[in-house]
Amino acid sequence: SVVIFGRLAQGVDAAPALAEFASVAAHSALPGSDPRMQPQVVGFAYTQVPGLSGGPKGSPEWVAFEILALVILLVACANVGMLVFARTVNRSGELSVRTALGASRARIVSQVFVECLVLAVVASGAGLALLAAVLRLLWRVLPAALTSAAPWWIDWSIGPGTVVHALVLAGVSAVAAGVVPALRFTGRSVQ
Repeated sequence: SVVIFGRLAQGVDAAPALAEFASVAAHSALPGSDPRMQPQVVGFAYTQVPGLSGGPKGSPEWVAFEILALVILLVACANVGMLVFARTVNRSGELSVRTALGASRARIVSQVFVECLVLAVVASGAGLALLAAVLRLLWRVLPAALTSAAPWWIDWSIGPGTVVHALVLAGVSAVAAGVVPALRFTGRSVQ
């Protein structure tokens, strides 16, 4: 087998590259060669991880890991969301009194949103700090043979994209757990 490394031009998909390789292979087939031998275009990262065909994201182990991580995150998010939601619901008497004393609906909703947003941002920061500590610990605990064999492009740090996603999710959770119940309770009649 012949392995060739190349880089696709900006915005070019793998399908045209595969078609071009198939055309070259059809013209350069040797007499008596196995017709099942066909060119393949795969990402460079997939060729560097031994034992995985189709890359790490195609393996059953990776899919099982992603499902497990998603379930754990959903359970944790649901628990925290329910606690914040219950806290807001328990404040319905306070919200009614504040409305009766003249606080506007927008002021009450914005206060509840800011409280929930602060809690969500602090929780996101704690989660990111914990993730960074676990990644550093994992990198130290892994055997040296495994860490030296890891491809050079794997970055074990938390990038700005992860931080932005965490902050966006914190905002969404603040809206879901704070603004929605506050709107519900401030929309009622004071009596």
